[in-house]
Amino acid sequence: MEQPLKSYALMLWGEYVRMKRTANSWLQSELGSRLEYSPGAAKQSVSQIEHGRIWIPKNKFNIFIRELSLDEDLFRRLDFLFAANDYGKMVSLLTDLLKSEFHFTPHVPKGLVVNKLPEGPTSPPIATGDLTERLKKLKEAFDLELIEASEYEEARKRILAQFVEGA
Repeated sequence: MEQPLKSYALMLWGEYVRMKRTANSWLQSELGSRLEYSPGAAKQSVSQIEHGRIWIPKNKFNIFIRELSLDEDLFRRLDFLFAANDYGKMVSLLTDLLKSEFHFTPHVPKGLVVNKLPEGPTSPPIATGDLTERLKKLKEAFDLELIEASEYEEARKRILAQFVEGA
């Protein structure tokens, strides 16, 4: 059941990005330029995100947050859920976000079971000082090419898991 939920979560994220873009009266190519994609890839990259084909590339996180005026903690929570393959919670969070921000209730495909996002200690954390600092140092090591992409992703997952567990 993971793959249909992943596809649905990506589709909801794409819908959210599309609604943010159209609220600003931007074309896909304009948003792509603002997100610092190359002129030849700007429209296609945004289209792939809006159609639920890809998640946000790690090197575009801060640009997305800035250009789409996203709540950083909420975006980091979505990324945490995506990295943890917890698509059910991601779907629930995105559904609530679309309803609250755009008064839009997405259609749930027939046969897809989506559980309500639980509140409390099982929810992913909101970024705090220590977590943010550790992730920042890890990202700096990756940007300086001191570690490879796979090592970066594994270390990032470990840091986030430790934070959730209270370590």
